Amino acid sequence: MPSLEFLVLPGFLLLGVLCLSVPLIFSLLAIYLIEKQYRSKIHHLALAEGWQYVGGVAGHLSGRDIAGDEWSLNRTNVESANYIWQIPLHTQNARLGISARQFGMRHGTLFTGMSPYPMGSPDFQRRYFTAANDRAMLEQLLTPEIVQMLLDWPNQSLQPRQLRISVKNGRLRISTRINHRPEDISRLIRLGLAIKQALVAPLSISFA
Repeated sequence: MPSLEFLVLPGFLLLGVLCLSVPLIFSLLAIYLIEKQYRSKIHHLALAEGWQYVGGVAGHLSGRDIAGDEWSLNRTNVESANYIWQIPLHTQNARLGISARQFGMRHGTLFTGMSPYPMGSPDFQRRYFTAANDRAMLEQLLTPEIVQMLLDWPNQSLQPRQLRISVKNGRLRISTRINHRPEDISRLIRLGLAIKQALVAPLSISFA
């Protein structure tokens, strides 16, 4: 009877490959199912709100505000954020920045060309750094509704709050890190729309 010893090593190698592959396959399957569930929830959110949704890695959402300007929301991995929302803002010379202090202290370039203006209650000032090229713009932006939205802003799991709001080059942009939940995504979009409306409603600010 011929020896089968030559099959022992390949057999062990095959077993090792299977042991390594099975957890990987299950992990990839779990990621796929979670991502599929996320896309389904966001798709239903978009349908309910009348927004446009394009699936895929970027998870692009878009819509229009009451003035007809188109906004967009993308998933991302830049600037320590996982979502970026933006919309055109017809104030070319305006510059404004609001940042959660745990986040903005590491991103000073957000405030280039601006002066710091502490605004709001001591609690708000402790949580957020605010700057602009015109203090009146911050006063116009920080309505009681928006201040409360910022104070209630969620963080992702146990990480520090991460939120940056910038107005420059004719664009309002919000970058943040939040959980992938429809309610948090809806909150981000509503914050952006509320800020845009607060900035353009009076149309009374002029910038040097």
